[in-house]
Amino acid sequence: TFLRDLTPPLIWRVARYFFKSNLPKYIGVYKTFQEIPQENQWASDLWLKQQITALNISNSQIVDYLPNIRHPQDLSVLYLNQLSWQNKITVLDFGGASGEVYYHMVRGGGLLYPDNIDWTVVDAPNIFELGKKFKSDRDRISYINEIPVGHQFDVVNINTVLHYIDDIEGVIEKLLNVNPNHIILTRLFGCADNKAAFMPHMLLPTGERVIEYFTKNYAFGRHCPIHVLNIKKLAQAIEQHGFHLIYRASNMEEKLSPDAYSGVPQELQIYNTSHLFFAR
Repeated sequence: TFLRDLTPPLIWRVARYFFKSNLPKYIGVYKTFQEIPQENQWASDLWLKQQITALNISNSQIVDYLPNIRHPQDLSVLYLNQLSWQNKITVLDFGGASGEVYYHMVRGGGLLYPDNIDWTVVDAPNIFELGKKFKSDRDRISYINEIPVGHQFDVVNINTVLHYIDDIEGVIEKLLNVNPNHIILTRLFGCADNKAAFMPHMLLPTGERVIEYFTKNYAFGRHCPIHVLNIKKLAQAIEQHGFHLIYRASNMEEKLSPDAYSGVPQELQIYNTSHLFFAR
């Protein structure tokens, strides 16, 4: 209150504007991915700075007997520890950026058997080069820029990435070619619930109402298209390849406000991301 009394109102309005401009925004409803401008958030300076900050936090952690693992990584840690306590496993982290999820789990002591896990990140070189600088002699992490052909991985890990992709089915097909027995999907942006009102093109031939559309996302100073997924439909598509859904949940640790939306009807607004784990 003291500072506000001393500061001209205009400065406070400008400060609030820039603060809000850095929050995630979802703008409008579109029928196709291509209608929305793609400004490549992942090449922005703000995104790269965010990755450096995340890596620095991971690198500064002190391993404790009771590590403080960030949600949703705590779910992944539980699953990976179960898979690796007796066997060596390989993980393909699609869209894993700098590998900060791996570093956080290892540096914080969440992975109890890190020597049994070989972790491979698939992403753009401008991002994963950051992660290489944090690699120590003990870290079992490597980086590639495309889904490998002719290689097998025990686990496919995808955190947050799928809703930024147009051809989700095509990407999943490529990932299934690495013949995983486990798929971990965390922080998916979508919903499976039926709501009160729907747009006509969201009706399946069976008459079932589906929440699935495209919107324009603003983050890290740039816009890009987002595919708001139908989580139930995605799970069914993966199960058709011989997988069984073994865990599903809404991510209650992260909550979006209705203020994050502009031009999106209330019945189509998603306030929580979701997690799906599969095994075969």
